[in-house]
Amino acid sequence: MSRGRREVISDVRNKEMKHELRIFTVIVLNVFLVVVILWSVMIYTSLMSKRLPWYEPCGMQFLAILVLSCPALIGIGIGELILGKFISISKRLRFLPFLCCLGMGLPILVDGGLGIIMQMFGTTVGLTTAILVILFTVIDTKRIIKISNQSLQQT
Repeated sequence: MSRGRREVISDVRNKEMKHELRIFTVIVLNVFLVVVILWSVMIYTSLMSKRLPWYEPCGMQFLAILVLSCPALIGIGIGELILGKFISISKRLRFLPFLCCLGMGLPILVDGGLGIIMQMFGTTVGLTTAILVILFTVIDTKRIIKISNQSLQQT
């Protein structure tokens, strides 16, 4: 009992759609990752100048990084680890949210004085990570699409 041509075409289309949905999910996760990182950078820069619209002199805003940003970064990292089981996401992109969480959360825990060095370190880590996420997302998406196109041509 061989399957009909329509069933085979339907199976191939379903696999294509699932694969495209996974690629889209990775891109959405990484966009959300960049938004969370830039929000954290905004918090880190909130004590630097009184001219900033988000200037806040009390320093309580740094708790938002520990309460909101770090759990969001961990959730995004777990999502990318799960998606890594289904499509080939590079290790550097899968573990970048966890490293960013450490890089942005530890200075707050270590330096309770909210010094300028802590602010500069957090800002530098955040901006560097945001740039790396964008770069690695573009590279991985091109690679994943190239691999999926090659596998579709073989079927």
